[in-house]
Amino acid sequence: MEELDLGSGVDINAGIELSAGDDVTGRRMRLRSRRPPKGYRRSDERLRDDVYQRLVQAQDVDVSDVSFDVRDGVVTLEGSVPQRHMRFVLEDLVARCPGVRDVHNRMQLVAK
Repeated sequence: MEELDLGSGVDINAGIELSAGDDVTGRRMRLRSRRPPKGYRRSDERLRDDVYQRLVQAQDVDVSDVSFDVRDGVVTLEGSVPQRHMRFVLEDLVARCPGVRDVHNRMQLVAK
């Protein structure tokens, strides 16, 4: 289970906005669960924004020929990447985005 510091602003790995805070005893609060409340579902528009941020901030991965779509929490990745491992790195980044139910990886390997 990942532990997130609520005083750190936006954590792109968690995909949620966090605010600074202390509990009543003055201790730094930490978020220990990444599960949303029961029945909560993030909108496709919000997921689209989160997926976009993850893709453009992906290090050592060329996303210049990558596109994606979000429908009912399912993300479809399309386009091409120059190296095989990049397909899986991007799929994993998107799959870890809270609210994503599934990822369809239709990216092709195209050497540049």
